[in-house]
Amino acid sequence: MFMVKEISPILAEFEVETITHALVGGYDASPYSVNLGIFELPRAQALKGMWRWWLRALIGGALWEAGLRNRKELEDRIREEVRKILGSTKQASKLLFHVGGLENISSIKISAKALQELRNEGNVRVLPARMVLLQMGQPSEQAAARISCIKPGSKFNVIVKKRPYAKLSEPEGLLALWSLTLSLILGGIGAATRRGFGALKVKIKTKYDSIARKIEELNEANDSRSIKGALTSMIDSALSSTRDFLGVSRGRETRELPPFPVLTHPASLPFRLDVCQVSSQREDRELKRLGFKDEDLSAITLLKKLGKATLVASWRKVGHERGYIKYHTWIMGLPRKGYKPPERRASAIYLRPLKHMDETAWAVVVYGFVSRDWPKMIKLGREEINTTKKELIEQAFNQAWNIVIKILSGDTS
Repeated sequence: MFMVKEISPILAEFEVETITHALVGGYDASPYSVNLGIFELPRAQALKGMWRWWLRALIGGALWEAGLRNRKELEDRIREEVRKILGSTKQASKLLFHVGGLENISSIKISAKALQELRNEGNVRVLPARMVLLQMGQPSEQAAARISCIKPGSKFNVIVKKRPYAKLSEPEGLLALWSLTLSLILGGIGAATRRGFGALKVKIKTKYDSIARKIEELNEANDSRSIKGALTSMIDSALSSTRDFLGVSRGRETRELPPFPVLTHPASLPFRLDVCQVSSQREDRELKRLGFKDEDLSAITLLKKLGKATLVASWRKVGHERGYIKYHTWIMGLPRKGYKPPERRASAIYLRPLKHMDETAWAVVVYGFVSRDWPKMIKLGREEINTTKKELIEQAFNQAWNIVIKILSGDTS
């Protein structure tokens, strides 16, 4: 008797297009390998890692809104529910994940000679702040490799299938695709995604009409208000599907902060979202010396503006206080100059370009997670910041949020 091999049905096919430059690092953390003479391309493993993070955030948010407050119970339940869908080291995922169409990706190889000339002229800050940091302390050839990047307009496909013989329920499949959708739209690809790099436009072919409709609504939205409404509706639909999967109901709102980032209904706490229209007129002809083309300049200028919005020098221009400590820039991520301990903690606030509105304007999603997972004591000089105090975390987040929104909106008065 012959066994009939089960065909893996396709649950969804995403058509993905980069809308800002992407820094996809290889084994040496450089998008371009000087030794091999090739560019690094998006890898399934990296995208799956982002997918798992957003699935955890969705499940955590639904459980948090349902009233689960104990940290260990919350962590254990999230781990167990994620394992059911995406597997673990001891159990295979119920889904297969494939990245294709990579031959359609175009990249920019930064000129090492031109970069060294800019360094000699003291003019390297024509680049976005994150690129400036990446090239620091490196020989010119290696520095150029570290900031070489995938161009906007590059397309590839992400295909999700059910693993043969895996028992995947309808709620599991729906939740898996919701979390992947959010990871692509709000997460992106590569490094420095919190600063706007690797932003993506997404289209989908799937049997799950609810997801397809929400993506279409977002793609058709053409102003800040409608984009924010479409994103909020998408997140609420994803959370509703997550509650159905978990068998829980949404409880009463709380002012308590979760122990780690969780995705909830966009409000003031613990998840917040807004959309800004950001001006990005093409500038810095010096960028063309490095290898950027005319069609790259609007996106790279936008990334430069997003980077500036996170710097204390920019904050001082719009603030009324002059003391460095009073600006709480630690909320934008650690390590950061002057702060101790030097341990790593990602920024609580994300800046995600969503679409190019016209020749000079972009729609940028600003979103953030307010949570308690910070070093207990942060030092700046002789000052000590006790982050075990909920009120201080909220104060730091709200201050940073308001200043970043003000800078991006062009209100520097």
